[in-house]
Amino acid sequence: KQRVDDLNKYRLSSEPQWTLHTDQPIGSVLDAIEAEKYLGQEFAKHRSEPNNNEVFHDLDPFLVLTKLATFRQ
Repeated sequence: KQRVDDLNKYRLSSEPQWTLHTDQPIGSVLDAIEAEKYLGQEFAKHRSEPNNNEVFHDLDPFLVLTKLATFRQ
């Protein structure tokens, strides 16, 4: 949530604001980095920009959680 709030700070009120659709706590910072890397590979075709492993579009939040559950096993 904090990351989305930080991103929206720099957007004009007339611009669309970023919205968080999926929020899943991850253990350590290293675990979160590995999870983000894994999800970035799984959903590469949904990246908003090439080489951007943080912002994706047209993803079903349930599918993201399913992939995350698979990663954590």
